[in-house]
Amino acid sequence: MYRSVLRADPNYAEAHYGLSSLLTELRRHDDASREVKRAIKLAPGVGRYHAALGNVHFAVKDFERARAAYQQAARLEPNSGEHRFNLALALDRLGDREGAERELREGVRRAPSHVPCHVNLGQLLSDTGRFHDAIEVLEKATAMSPNSIHAWISLGNALRFSEQGERAVAAYRRAVQLAPGHAQVLMNLGQMLREIGHTEEAVATLRQAVAAAPDLVSARLALAQATRHARSDEEFEVIENLAKQPEAHGVRAADVLFAHSKVLDDVGDHDGAFAQMLAANAARRATFSYSIDDERTRFDRIRAVFDAQRVASFTGLGHPDATPVFVIGMPRSGTTLVEQILASHPDVEGAGETDHLATVLAAKTLPGGHPEAFVAADAEAVRAAGAGYVERLRRGRSEVRFIVDKQPTNFVFAGAIRAILPNAHIVHCVRDARDTCLSVLRQNFEHDLRFAFDQVEVARYHLLYEQLMAHWHAVLGPGAVLDVRYEDLVTDLEGGARRMLDHLGLPWDPTVLEFHRTARTVRTASLEQVRRPVYTASIGQWRRWQERLRPMLDVLDALAV
Repeated sequence: MYRSVLRADPNYAEAHYGLSSLLTELRRHDDASREVKRAIKLAPGVGRYHAALGNVHFAVKDFERARAAYQQAARLEPNSGEHRFNLALALDRLGDREGAERELREGVRRAPSHVPCHVNLGQLLSDTGRFHDAIEVLEKATAMSPNSIHAWISLGNALRFSEQGERAVAAYRRAVQLAPGHAQVLMNLGQMLREIGHTEEAVATLRQAVAAAPDLVSARLALAQATRHARSDEEFEVIENLAKQPEAHGVRAADVLFAHSKVLDDVGDHDGAFAQMLAANAARRATFSYSIDDERTRFDRIRAVFDAQRVASFTGLGHPDATPVFVIGMPRSGTTLVEQILASHPDVEGAGETDHLATVLAAKTLPGGHPEAFVAADAEAVRAAGAGYVERLRRGRSEVRFIVDKQPTNFVFAGAIRAILPNAHIVHCVRDARDTCLSVLRQNFEHDLRFAFDQVEVARYHLLYEQLMAHWHAVLGPGAVLDVRYEDLVTDLEGGARRMLDHLGLPWDPTVLEFHRTARTVRTASLEQVRRPVYTASIGQWRRWQERLRPMLDVLDALAV
């Protein structure tokens, strides 16, 4: 029909435009490009024609040309939310997140009823850790378009990552109401239910996700992690088959292999589980470049900047707020358990693992970043960094006395903590290096822990961590950092809890001994362990595998001499 119109009137620009859009949908991109260019030649001042050209370029992943076309569309029709939305997508694909955010904000300003701009802005803010801002934007989107499944999913994700579990569940439930058979939404809901401790409903919901989309491998893997399996289970057989070609399912091969290791452990095949765990780590390690020597250089730089004299010079600087409690240490050293115990006290709230500290230390107000910004620390900038951290930590939270930030790798920032927040408390979790490193290797970490997928690298990293913590104890002075040993805590819970509360200056409250009953979101690898009373089964587990862990143990033994 378009072609018959153009035979009658070859200069009908709108028909060239319509034909181009149709050809783009049919993936006939060369033909689509030719038609829309004819439309633009006939009517160069129509913004949506340039946007259509951008769509053609975007479809073939020529994002630079897509950006240029969308920019021209936005210049011609500056109040179009759709043009700003498309331009932001192209900028994001080009790695310009600041530009993408700028265009989305402009789209929200100029076209306040354009829901996709709100949703994508919320997603971008969430992806960059600004969850409070993301939630504010996404709540507007759901209010404007209460039947937008994407808005509800994005709101649920932002709430989930800001540790607002119950509200996230409510958002995901709304999305499920709008799309009852949407497997991805069911999977998100199931994972969130698991994180807030509703295990039975979580498993049932993940089963619904699998039933809705049997080929959705990510849902299969989530279900494998959420429940125990027997060899007779259909799910066990499914995971076994997936593991035969782990790279062939549209997810990371390592994700499949870690899940296979877990279900093999469920059925008592511990040797097979260990072998798959090593294979999973090798698969994950092969996906990125990394040098432990670069870490050594970074840690050496930190020690050189934060020597005793410079740390002493920070006296009188910083923000005086005493709200933050930093729980630090190696990953898998008991940080989640410590946070859960502290957060069970009525005067303490847990924030989970945040990136607030890394964010404020990378801000432009501290030129040079960490640690160089502290060589000649500007008092105003240092105080502003502390205030900025507290403002981020308190956003959306109650006026509780203490808030725990349990990002373990904040141990590298202990000197900076003393500078920007001199009254903050630091609790350091210590665990047997062999058990810690084994536990690290058994986890499929989602965040950027690149040392965590190789026996030798995790052992060498542990040495660097020990050396830096020894330095902090020396330069920060007695009492600045409270060491809590995992093995002591699980064998004498009350004694360990009292030490921690004394460190914070809090009165004793027996509810901390019932930490496993505390209702809060736990998103770390220890989410199931902290839902039950303390146990000692994890102590000395390395001994079961000591021959197969020889590369790791040899490094740790050599370093201990």
